Amino acid sequence: MRVLTVLLYDLLNATRISEIRYDRANRMRRLLICIGVFLFCLLTLGVVYFEVRLVMEHTGVDMDLPVRICILAFSVISALFTVRGILYTSANLTRIGALPFSDLEVLFVRYLEALFRNVLFVLMLCICLSFAIFTAAEERLTFVCTCMLLPPSAFRIIHALFLLRQKNTIIPKQKKAGIAVILAVALAAAYIMLQLHISSALLIAAWAAVVISGIFMLHITHGCFYDIVAQNQPAEKEYSLNTADQTQEQALYAKELRMYLGDKLYMVNSSFGAFVLLAAAVCLAALPLDSLFPETAGIIYQCLPMLFALIISTCCTTYCSFSLEGKTRWIYQSAPVSAMQVTISKIAVNLTISVPAVLIAACICSVRSLRSDLIVFLMSFIIPFLSAVIVSAFGCLIDMLLCNTEWENAQVLMKQTKNYPITLFGALYLNGLAGAALYFLKDTLGLRLIYVIICALYLLILSVLYFCVKKKAGSFRFERN
Repeated sequence: MRVLTVLLYDLLNATRISEIRYDRANRMRRLLICIGVFLFCLLTLGVVYFEVRLVMEHTGVDMDLPVRICILAFSVISALFTVRGILYTSANLTRIGALPFSDLEVLFVRYLEALFRNVLFVLMLCICLSFAIFTAAEERLTFVCTCMLLPPSAFRIIHALFLLRQKNTIIPKQKKAGIAVILAVALAAAYIMLQLHISSALLIAAWAAVVISGIFMLHITHGCFYDIVAQNQPAEKEYSLNTADQTQEQALYAKELRMYLGDKLYMVNSSFGAFVLLAAAVCLAALPLDSLFPETAGIIYQCLPMLFALIISTCCTTYCSFSLEGKTRWIYQSAPVSAMQVTISKIAVNLTISVPAVLIAACICSVRSLRSDLIVFLMSFIIPFLSAVIVSAFGCLIDMLLCNTEWENAQVLMKQTKNYPITLFGALYLNGLAGAALYFLKDTLGLRLIYVIICALYLLILSVLYFCVKKKAGSFRFERN
């Protein structure tokens, strides 16, 4: 949600649109990015709309209260990022500090920006859900007006909790911040329980409470705004000699993990599949597929291992890990380690992300998989794990074959090289073909036999990849190929 909010905010920002207008060299690329972001937002909202309509039509469940709770949860997650990331950063404070602006004015501008980013996507989501749940225009308007009270309340909760954990500067105000937390939680609970047909006076009073609580929060923090900003800046790195005994493999793994965690774009691009897998597992376990799709629910549960394997194959950190070494490649060139040891450490980092997601997803859907067959339950752990290992090894092999350490922009390396589509589509085709074979041959060969065959084929492919990676690692020298 945070990513969608920021991207949509950039789309609506007039400055960014004007850059498209005047930057002729990148006009088409910028325009396509904005169009793609907008279509992605529409696709996300369309999926939400379809799922809500589907559940309501087949189950007759009242979705009002669950939807309000989900909106509050989305708002809390968004506020976790916006409070510190926008409200209390040092960006532009040096330039703004010389201008005749008070700290209250600076805080007010940032407060509105953070609140706007927290509200923007929720507004689109509420409009979409209002059309999915209700038919009368008055009910839709009431739903949107009441649900839009939730993002400001969530923002107040996270902001007040953020103030409570500050040291030194906010101690005299902690009592007021605690009162703000209680009030914000009470307001959020009251807004969730607002009925569809409420009076205009009650709705006006609720919005007045939102405004007053916002003024109260600004009053608490404006006197020590710059102190809180300074207190929340990242501390300077302190380098110290680590005398702990480490093997070469442990040191390589720690180095690769630091490189992965040091780049946010790299983390988002390479670990998105793990979050999608967890979301899919929750949906499959929670949605009543037996009543929604009575004819195909059994097939879906039987194909759970292949579905998990298909999703986790999009989680790959190795497709550019060798190329990302860049100017630091001399460390590996001069270190007493082999390229195979480096490759194993890079694969281990990828499995650190993929394996926990696979285990959690398989456990979440264990009730569903056990209803089909014991082999489905076992394979929901084994096949996604093998798929994660295969895509990790395949990514290393492709990056060694197409390694390019003479790059200037790491973002281009992560998003616009041939390595990523080759690795991604190779893994998707493998799992897609295996899933198709399972669907068409399970009645002929039997569910257990076809799963055993798929597992054996995955092991064979993994063995071939191992020998290919080992052979290439023997001659790999971190050079442009």
